[in-house]
Amino acid sequence: MARQAVRGNQRQPLPFWVWLLAGFAAGVGLTMFFILKDGMSTSTSPRPDPNAQSAEGDKPLVELAAGDTAARKPKYDFYSVLPEMEVVIPDAELKEQNQKAAPAPPAVGERLMLQVSSFGNAADAEALKARLALTGVQANVVPVTIDGRTWHRVRLGPFADSRALEAAKRELESQRYQPIALRERQ
Repeated sequence: MARQAVRGNQRQPLPFWVWLLAGFAAGVGLTMFFILKDGMSTSTSPRPDPNAQSAEGDKPLVELAAGDTAARKPKYDFYSVLPEMEVVIPDAELKEQNQKAAPAPPAVGERLMLQVSSFGNAADAEALKARLALTGVQANVVPVTIDGRTWHRVRLGPFADSRALEAAKRELESQRYQPIALRERQ
């Protein structure tokens, strides 16, 4: 077995597995750096002394710091995303309507719907619709554009009255879904 002659200061190239491991280690290192960098930005802030008083003297610094972090947290309000033509029916109102002797049908120009979920991807919505069909529930996928983005909502209905709506909602909850009851204007 003859070795290849090496001239002068020439070195043999590194094997591919060395480059592969180096690239993998660099990727893991960069990932950890960005994860820790995001986590450290909130945890490195100094903690106030619980006994110290604020400049006003009326509130301890701990209360001010707690209020300050609450003000910095982003507030997500799912219901502000819904168009004005839809109103979420609270569970308490739904139960109250169903305790009456005969629940009234929805008002003229309104319909009762259940929204199981909403997806940005149409394929995901169709997949959920298919899973629901396997359990005997017939759903529809309704595309809606909100703020320039298209959402694909998986919905059931319209329902004849609030009792039928609540029965369908209980059935979906027993299958571990979290549907939202909606009153929709036509």
